[in-house]
Amino acid sequence: MQALITLAVFLGSLWLLWGETRPALVVLYCIAFGWSWFALLMVGHDAMHRAFAPWQWVNETVAFLTLD
Repeated sequence: MQALITLAVFLGSLWLLWGETRPALVVLYCIAFGWSWFALLMVGHDAMHRAFAPWQWVNETVAFLTLD
């Protein structure tokens, strides 16, 4: 569930940044984007070490999608 929330924040902030020119909003969206990008990388790191899910194929898929 946490990974899905993080993915939603990542995609939402990326969508909000698209074409935004107001500096204050760009900074706020970039903070959300940077946090979610880092969080997704940490999810991928855990999946790579087989700590994300008890099923090997899920770990491999999540690691591939977030890190490759």
